[in-house]
Amino acid sequence: MIFYSDKNVYEAALERFRYIFREFYGKRKIVVTMSGGKDSTVVLNLAHEVMKEMGIEKIPVLFLDQEAETPMTIEYIRYIMHLPWVEPYWIQSYFQEWNASKGEWFNVWGPGEKWIREKEPDSYGDLEIPHNQYFSKTLDQVHRMLFGKDYLTLGGVRIEESPARLSGLTRGECLPGITWGGGGGYYKDGTPRSLVLYPIWDWKVYDVWYYIFSNKLPYCKLYNYQFTQKPLRACRVSSLIHEQAIHDLGFIKEVDPWFYDKLVRRVANVNTSVHVFNEVATYCYNLPPYFKDWDEYVDYLADNLCEDKKNAETIKKGYRAAKKRNAAKAGHCQECIDYVIHQIGYTSAVCVIAEDFGMKRIQSVERSLRQYLSDNYVKIEKANKEYESSREHQEGV
Repeated sequence: MIFYSDKNVYEAALERFRYIFREFYGKRKIVVTMSGGKDSTVVLNLAHEVMKEMGIEKIPVLFLDQEAETPMTIEYIRYIMHLPWVEPYWIQSYFQEWNASKGEWFNVWGPGEKWIREKEPDSYGDLEIPHNQYFSKTLDQVHRMLFGKDYLTLGGVRIEESPARLSGLTRGECLPGITWGGGGGYYKDGTPRSLVLYPIWDWKVYDVWYYIFSNKLPYCKLYNYQFTQKPLRACRVSSLIHEQAIHDLGFIKEVDPWFYDKLVRRVANVNTSVHVFNEVATYCYNLPPYFKDWDEYVDYLADNLCEDKKNAETIKKGYRAAKKRNAAKAGHCQECIDYVIHQIGYTSAVCVIAEDFGMKRIQSVERSLRQYLSDNYVKIEKANKEYESSREHQEGV
């Protein structure tokens, strides 16, 4: 359900930033977490608009450098960190991140190892970060080390990006009357818990780019190359070793072969992953004839390719839940049901191959399926009515 108001998303976002600075500035650290992408760019500049209104001179900006960042991303981050109203926190300390190409932990800024590039002169390079944990946990711990356990960070998550984000940011209050965030509450000693807020949660991708272009804001130039090959919603900037980056590696090889060569030497199995993933993912697009259905095929891949059986069960459960959830929306339209099951089955197979145990690809395909089901609404309703009519006829007989 969509609710309309007399405000546009830009005006609503400014009101949220005013609330945040009015309620929390001077009471706890307010930090913008930067990735180099379009969404964090918008968050940072909206924050600056309100800072100028309220006479606030500087805001902390944190960038957790994952080393496998493109040169264009780093060039843009350098620009951000040298803005006069930014208090820079460029983190280049040793931590570990899951290498989806190899299926093992990658030593980001590993001591004694040859890095993709040298560290920045004024970065934070000596934080003691625990190992063998995923990026979100590492990011939270870095914030705690630098800003205390009651920090407040501003991020660029939007509900348009996945059903999980839609659900997470529209249910459950993190502050009175506010659902567009996470964390919050208090420790037993009365100290506030850390809080993350997403002030542009209701923006569409077109709103994001309209704001950037209409205000002539600098942005990461990697997007310019992506615009030539990808739909707008698929253009993204991120590190290149996580489970969703395999799609981007071939593109990076084309755009910046010099950087790609350094990446191949630094991160194990990157080049192999590009070729193998493309070939295998293409092969499993259609259900192999010796499997009776996608259930059997996904189970087979998960049981035989996942070393950790917990990951295999995660894939199998996630696949079945997504299939049930989306097939139900197709009603009694068999054509739509078949399409949904194919997309969920194929994507789940790719999740196994790419070691995407968080099943981020399922979230992405569900977004596409929402559009597909919306486009076929008339067809689905017609099938539902025919089904009901047939059932009533049979009951009458």
